[in-house]
Amino acid sequence: MTDFNPDDERPDVPPPELRYRRRVGLRSAASQLWAARGMVESSAQRALRSRYQRNLLGPLWVLISPIAYLLVFTTFLRRVVQIDTGGVPYPLFIYTAMVPWQFFTAALNNGSTSIVSNLALIRKFRAPSEVYPIAMVVVAAIDAVVVALVLPVFFIFSGKWPTLTILWIPLILLIELVVIMAPVLLLSALMPYLRDLRQFVPLALQIGFLCTPIAYSVDSIPKGSRVWLSIVNPMIPVVDSFRRCLVYGRSPDWGLLGVGLLSASALFVVGYFAFRRLEVGFADVA
Repeated sequence: MTDFNPDDERPDVPPPELRYRRRVGLRSAASQLWAARGMVESSAQRALRSRYQRNLLGPLWVLISPIAYLLVFTTFLRRVVQIDTGGVPYPLFIYTAMVPWQFFTAALNNGSTSIVSNLALIRKFRAPSEVYPIAMVVVAAIDAVVVALVLPVFFIFSGKWPTLTILWIPLILLIELVVIMAPVLLLSALMPYLRDLRQFVPLALQIGFLCTPIAYSVDSIPKGSRVWLSIVNPMIPVVDSFRRCLVYGRSPDWGLLGVGLLSASALFVVGYFAFRRLEVGFADVA
């Protein structure tokens, strides 16, 4: 990692008394992150080991949350609310949407606290601080893969199978990665200074679950409201696209997905530069 001259008076160089200093620059940041990719891997492995150490079920615990939601909504919600699934069995309908949502919530829950949880390492090692939130996103991706492994069971029992539109799934997941990294970078950078965010994130995710078409179809949302809701909550088009490609054999709603991507990209830029500006004080936060 390059040491910078503390006497450099350019405005993007932080004060010399701070223990951890890095110049803001996209090219240098990318090269530093690539050089630190081993730390991402080791941080992700450490997080997985600490989570499942001495747990009898191990990674199977990841399935508890989506299956619990599935049982609750299948048993109770459908008895009181008429939900149009377009002829798709409700368990398959809801579990398909739980896969991208599980990825999002796990990444946000753990990624937002990653800097606070690793302050001791940040003080000790000179490495890009982005390593820690990125590692938590990697862990969340592994969790999502475990959740997705159950999907074939639902397809078998429903008698439905994905069509060639499943080929759009990698692109949708890349878009979701942008949607995820935007708030993860912003929240992880703010949390060392605003510890109340630790209580805010789970509450926001609960509200987000209700505002995302997981237990219901996107068709339940008035057409005139879908665009601005997708700007506020880009997970709406992500979840809808995931379900359309896997269950209905239709291509994504590119217009809605594009709106969500633009919104997430704007937040990503804000989150990234906020992270780079705020990280200069991470090592000095008590």
